[in-house]
Amino acid sequence: MIGNQTYIKNSLFVIIIILLFVPLLEYKFKGEKTSSLKGSFEVPIKPIKLSWIKGDHQESFTNYFKYNLGFRDVLVRSYNQLQYSFYNKTSAKDVQIGKDNYLYEGGYIRDYMGINFIGETEITARLKKIKTIQEELEQDSITLIMAFAPGKASYFPEYFPARYDTSKKTLSNYLCYSQKCEELKLNYVDFNSFFMEHKTRSNEPIFPKGGIHWGEYGVAIFLDSLSKYVEQKREISLPSFKIDKIVYHDELNESDRDISDAMNLLIEPEYYKMPTPKIKFYHHKKEVKPRLLIIGDSYGYGITNSPIVKEQYSNVEFWYYNKEIKSGKSNHGTKISDIIVKDEIRRFDVVVLLSTETNLYKFDFDFAKSYYEVPENREEKEIQRVITNIKNNTEWYNQIKEQSKEKGNSLDESLRKNAIFVIKNRK
Repeated sequence: MIGNQTYIKNSLFVIIIILLFVPLLEYKFKGEKTSSLKGSFEVPIKPIKLSWIKGDHQESFTNYFKYNLGFRDVLVRSYNQLQYSFYNKTSAKDVQIGKDNYLYEGGYIRDYMGINFIGETEITARLKKIKTIQEELEQDSITLIMAFAPGKASYFPEYFPARYDTSKKTLSNYLCYSQKCEELKLNYVDFNSFFMEHKTRSNEPIFPKGGIHWGEYGVAIFLDSLSKYVEQKREISLPSFKIDKIVYHDELNESDRDISDAMNLLIEPEYYKMPTPKIKFYHHKKEVKPRLLIIGDSYGYGITNSPIVKEQYSNVEFWYYNKEIKSGKSNHGTKISDIIVKDEIRRFDVVVLLSTETNLYKFDFDFAKSYYEVPENREEKEIQRVITNIKNNTEWYNQIKEQSKEKGNSLDESLRKNAIFVIKNRK
């Protein structure tokens, strides 16, 4: 009997040891691979030639191995699935599971409840700066519009987690911003309020159950209203469109499950299908396609990626959080801090400052500050920007390399001379 117990213990010990080595063997024979996990994180690269004595190599390799451990993706998803299925919890940062498995980002709920309210005085001061810029741009026939994008918390407060008592909500940034815009006579469109009214009239969902951003149908409704507002303000007629029909695909777009994807579960929860509008465009001889700039949060991606905005507007750009240009051919990836905002903004006819409710505490994303900011050496900034554009153009860059060899100049000198020539010629 004792012998059998010893045999069982030894067998279990061997099995456990083997199981512990399985991930290591999988890593050894599979090598480096791309993680299937979703979310905002960076997988460290394999360390090379770091100091063993100081411990840099050991520390870096431990961090690298942690993210490349065999079966890591499966193990992480299995753990997350257990948390979700048995305890209704998630490891995804600030993701909150509401009633009937509606998913939210906590910031949206906190702003809806008034927890993140920054105060009436601060909001008024920010809007007065925008008002001054609006009036200044109007003199150059540029229309500045503030747009409050719809928020999932405002759209679906009835599905909040039980710990939130919506009857106790207080004044929020969104409510204060919309009130003050009206008082200061700013150009603004309150799409949050508009979509709440739309909810009572239509059965087509604007927001997905497992995502935080609006769907394609919501973007189409937004652009229809924005176009009408632009036509009214600028007294022009844009190319028009109508929703010809609405279809429901079996598979959800990635943007319609961005929160649930970040939860990294083994089994994707079942969510309702999202409406996809089929658009029909109408053109006429007197139509005008103004140049459009969107400055705002991630909701701008849905707009600038829409076929509607590409049909109605020209030279469309998106300045992501007023930090970086995320669209455009020659200036994609350019930092806003590297440009003269006051000059660049005059390349557009319509400028939309866009924010959803969760980001209003930091709205206008320092736009007013960057608009009035003049770099210490403005000319040098412009020269360096042109040099960057030259380097990004392989053919142009190679021509200057050859030119520098022929004239016996250094490459830096040739780049600078060409940049100065371009700037003077442009002026």
